[in-house]
Amino acid sequence: MTAEFEFIERCFREPFSGLRAKHAGLLPVGIGDDCAALELPKGERLWVSTDTLVAGIHWFDGHRLDDVGFKALASNLSDLAAAGATPVAFTLNLAVPSTAFTQLPDLAQGLLEAATQYDCPLVGGDTTRMVTGGPLTLSITVFGRSSLAHMGFLRSSAQVGDGLWVSGLPGLARLGLLLEYQRRGQLSAVLPEAEHPQFNAFLSKVPEHITQTAHDRLHRPAPRLALGVALRGKAHACLDLSDGLSGDAQHIARQSQCQLILNEDALEALWSKALGQAYTDGLADIHGWWLQQVLIGGDDYELFFSAPETASMATLASEYDLTCVGEVVQGQGVLLHNPLSGLRPVQSQSYDHFQPWASTP
Repeated sequence: MTAEFEFIERCFREPFSGLRAKHAGLLPVGIGDDCAALELPKGERLWVSTDTLVAGIHWFDGHRLDDVGFKALASNLSDLAAAGATPVAFTLNLAVPSTAFTQLPDLAQGLLEAATQYDCPLVGGDTTRMVTGGPLTLSITVFGRSSLAHMGFLRSSAQVGDGLWVSGLPGLARLGLLLEYQRRGQLSAVLPEAEHPQFNAFLSKVPEHITQTAHDRLHRPAPRLALGVALRGKAHACLDLSDGLSGDAQHIARQSQCQLILNEDALEALWSKALGQAYTDGLADIHGWWLQQVLIGGDDYELFFSAPETASMATLASEYDLTCVGEVVQGQGVLLHNPLSGLRPVQSQSYDHFQPWASTP
């Protein structure tokens, strides 16, 4: 057996074999052949999403590769959650530089932990050597399922009169990112020095359990798969907050040809609830600054969706920690509503892979 296939056997085929065997009816062919086979029951629809992660772009050099592996799969599964699909399987492509080869078992372990937690077997992929000096790169494709009756929650499907809902606490991963850069002595890379005093003031009031949760949310996100399924027949448009609320909301507004109004009070109430009296009293002067961080922060992988404010949604809100943070109206773009100053436009400041090349024709 060649070194490549010995590696595949040791790190992927054998560790994942039990999970695939558990789903043998759906996955009659897996790792070891030229193709995998997925066999969905009659009357079901297949959903597919893919993503690529690159060292130095999506994670720090030297970062724990078990966390990288976990996040790589979890963030892809979040796309299935946003479609209301249940995971079936995933494939993995790796381009590996010589400097990362000995750490690949850690990457595989993180992938296995996420696959086991979310019941999503590995069924195939590819491995190749990266050119000297190139970054470790991995691409994951996830496959999900739903009934044929479920058509997903298209970004073009928001309706005037819908409420805008978000799960969990958006902004947690942004806090985790700021803490990570601060720990590495590189905070100015993601936050202007003039804003460091606000961040330090904010941090002084944040309880330790919140900072730990922020760290976990950044490195090991939790895709809202059960919520996605529960939203079938209730939500209209939906996406996961991967690039930041300000930019992700623009996607729905643009594709649905409507206007989204976000309620500043509702977004602040989320953090007031999480931090308690410290947010109300000790941080009153920087509420606006932190709200801006919440709007631009990505990697939360919470679900942001439009749905009518009905009794059934109120029940779901209680069960899945949902908050109505705005409404869909006629118009264009995304606005932020402040009860004192009224409406103002929200500019998209989400992460953009091609932003450094934006001026190139």
